[in-house]
Amino acid sequence: MLTKVIYFLLLLFLNLYVVAQQIPVGAWRTHLSYRFAHALAITPEKVYVGTDHGVFYFDKQSGDVITLSKTNGLSTIQVADMIYSATYDILLIIYTDGQLDLIKDDKIFSVSTLKNSLTINDKIHHVMVYHDKAYISTTTGLFVFYLPKMEIKEVYSRIGSDASMVNVYSSAIWQDTLYLSTNQGLKFAPLNPFTNLLDYNSWTKLSPPAGVSETAIVHLSTTSQALYAGISDKGIYQYSSSQWIQTPVPKAKHIFSIYSLEDKLIINQDNNLVFYTASGYALLTHSLFNKPRKAFFEKDGTIWIADETSGLVRYTEQLVEQIRFDVPLVTPPNRLSYVNGKIIMWENGYDVDYNPSHKEALVSIFENGRWSNLALSDYFSSPLKDITAIASSMDQSTVYYATFQNGIIKQNTDGSFQILDQLPTTKISSIIMDKQNKLWISNLTASPFLHCQPPDAQLQSFIIENNTSMSYPSQISIDNNGYKWLRMGLKGGGGMLLYDDQKGQYKYINDLPTQGKLPSRQVYDLVVDKEGMLWIATEKGIATILSSPSLFSSSFESSFPVYEGRPLLKNEPVYAITVDGANQKWLGTENGLWLVSQNGDQIITHFTTENSPLLSNKIIDLEWNPVAGELFISTDKGLCSYRTPVTEPLESFKVKIFPNPISVNYKGVISITGLPDQSLLKITDISGRLITQLYSTGGTATLSLQQFDSVAGIYLVMIDDEKNKTTIVSKIAIVAQ
Repeated sequence: MLTKVIYFLLLLFLNLYVVAQQIPVGAWRTHLSYRFAHALAITPEKVYVGTDHGVFYFDKQSGDVITLSKTNGLSTIQVADMIYSATYDILLIIYTDGQLDLIKDDKIFSVSTLKNSLTINDKIHHVMVYHDKAYISTTTGLFVFYLPKMEIKEVYSRIGSDASMVNVYSSAIWQDTLYLSTNQGLKFAPLNPFTNLLDYNSWTKLSPPAGVSETAIVHLSTTSQALYAGISDKGIYQYSSSQWIQTPVPKAKHIFSIYSLEDKLIINQDNNLVFYTASGYALLTHSLFNKPRKAFFEKDGTIWIADETSGLVRYTEQLVEQIRFDVPLVTPPNRLSYVNGKIIMWENGYDVDYNPSHKEALVSIFENGRWSNLALSDYFSSPLKDITAIASSMDQSTVYYATFQNGIIKQNTDGSFQILDQLPTTKISSIIMDKQNKLWISNLTASPFLHCQPPDAQLQSFIIENNTSMSYPSQISIDNNGYKWLRMGLKGGGGMLLYDDQKGQYKYINDLPTQGKLPSRQVYDLVVDKEGMLWIATEKGIATILSSPSLFSSSFESSFPVYEGRPLLKNEPVYAITVDGANQKWLGTENGLWLVSQNGDQIITHFTTENSPLLSNKIIDLEWNPVAGELFISTDKGLCSYRTPVTEPLESFKVKIFPNPISVNYKGVISITGLPDQSLLKITDISGRLITQLYSTGGTATLSLQQFDSVAGIYLVMIDDEKNKTTIVSKIAIVAQ
């Protein structure tokens, strides 16, 4: 058994930092939507919900909602199913890749045996608990998980005709007999010490109800009186006394699940719930029941519903309520932007073939440690869709939202919104604000495809000669010379277009030796660093170009960072780049997240799912919060963030120490922020004895309690910036436990 044990309460305690506005250096937090709820488990104290992007639970007594993810001990995020064993007080979480997490006695036990038995295309369909075993239905058979020892005990796989492998959809136990719905029809076998369930000869096929295909039955459940089968488009059938009888439950196009409590059935179908007993049925409908994937009821009459659009819903005789909490509603993959202390997230408005995504114009905004959500359509009479880019004025008081088909929407300083009718309205791919507060705009297929809106003048459009081979501009970046760099989509030839709007000069840059010699024409991201160097993320690694007027008049080749004698990340797709306050580069790839030095000749950090709480090794976008020093990482499985040891350097001191005061048992990193770059810090005790000294990186310096010998007391922080000739005294308090 491959098992990992994590102490759950400790991680929840540490997670108190995560929900705060500020988190310690080196800490991670996840920012998952927790929409698309489809798994549910009820314990005496909590209601657990599984989604495509993680797990959360509702505390019945306090009313608190707590999110669970890799940052507080779970193995991964995409939940297939979950179930609670009251006998053993174990919550079993099954992920789509077959990984198992069990929560018991404030510990998380991770078991990889099932995951290692499945292939990438195998699926988890259903889980059922009976006595001391959990029966897990999968594409490759039924796995029997023994709860007391937390291990796979048996696998019933080749139990089909002639010992062929079966795809098991669900299981149920009735009258000491195990029933399976499979791709070869219903099968059953007695549960007794004399039956070898590994032998396909021990299994008997049960004929389906009249008029029903033998492979149409997917969902099974039982009461003490009968076995029940749920069949989409057909209804609910009852099996007892060796015959099938159709129940009076109305037919539904989609039956998602059926479950029982004592002698009651609850059926999740279409957009309603059905309760069925031998005496009849009751149909429950509500606006919050859009796609009820799973529902359970408790003995006091409370019904809990995991709904794909509403999340967790509580239904009682007195009220029906959606359990709400602060999470982003935007779902991955996401794009990111930083505006005035806020991280803004949205779903990209067009796909890889440049077709509209038909996504609601919705943004999720992270500010002061909390998420809020903004639907642009709420401010207009007609719906808006497909956000493609976000920009802000230089003072960051005004925000602009570009859309694929609805033009550009301006959010004014008073919070009002308006569509800028004088600007291009279709297939807008990118917007950016320059230092003169001019808004630059690109269109995917229009001609001309580059425009500029000055603050107090009419729109300017730029016709670039011989541009028939250059189209699909997907991103605009502006360097220190004011030159515009346009990332061109591969459908239009790829590469980049360099444009000087002052002189009307342009240069097409691609992978040819005389035209830039990029590693690839497939360019994914552009960023200008603090020294004016353009960093280019491509399908085959990184390239750099230093902006110069000579680029327009002569042939040149791009440069590339060299690490250990070879180009950095050579032949590896790099999807995103961002620059931190120390001019270091964060690189997002298919192989995780990399931090490299200013010129890329050193690899400082490499995060993957194996060595960190990173949600996925495939990075979609990166955005750095320069004030908080927090890096936001958009992956194909969701958003997470990492508190880097760097913040944006300041011109003058504005010192903050976190955490402070500090327990002598604290094991994390102490960060001192609000510094000019390369400030010299001297730490002394109250008598003036030097403890240690260090320099800031960007606007942050970090140290640990080990440098204080973990001795309680008051320590002085002397900050000496030689450039400003200023000394400031701050204090660190280390307190006994």
